[in-house]
Amino acid sequence: MDVRQAAAELSVPPRRIYEPIDEGALPAIKRGRGIRVQRADIEALRTA
Repeated sequence: MDVRQAAAELSVPPRRIYEPIDEGALPAIKRGRGIRVQRADIEALRTA
């Protein structure tokens, strides 16, 4: 899923998703101009 979708799922602004990506705590893949994250990694972030 993309960062906006992940932010909507967690009910947070997109910046709250970019922060752990920038810190290396949330794995992400750059695809074209967008950044994608795994749903399982978002769920792990939610419980952390």
